[in-house]
Amino acid sequence: MTVLMAIEGVLRKENGDPIPDGFKLYRTLLSSYRIVLSVDEDLKKVDHWLKTNYLFDYADVLTDKDAYKGQELRLRHLDLVKQGEKLELFIDSDPDTCAAALAGGVPTLLFSTPKHFQTHRELRPWDVITKEQERQKELVAERYLKYLNTEGQRWE
Repeated sequence: MTVLMAIEGVLRKENGDPIPDGFKLYRTLLSSYRIVLSVDEDLKKVDHWLKTNYLFDYADVLTDKDAYKGQELRLRHLDLVKQGEKLELFIDSDPDTCAAALAGGVPTLLFSTPKHFQTHRELRPWDVITKEQERQKELVAERYLKYLNTEGQRWE
């Protein structure tokens, strides 16, 4: 059973410092899963960072060399792992990447901790968010009305 875990935003902050909650998650999963790490940089740099922070038990590291120019790196890493074995879980701090993985049929964990949040993420305008909330409320209400209309019917 394999887990693909992003280093950026899960194990490491943008400034290079470790994220303690990410390390706890890593150590917890390590006892039951084969962990493959995904990173956006050169293998030598990440290997040094992993050794400096005492992370040795991972199965593999996928780097920027494992994708073609123009490809979304994390999604390419997902495809590579899925080709070789059964991917049980994908962990990342980017909601868009997690949504794409979930749409691809991969169980996904969006990692978030109050002590760390991404600063480079593009934020949506507030009116777009409120419009989406209203759309979701309408869908729920519509489904509930359908349920109420079919509640007294018997299907034989």
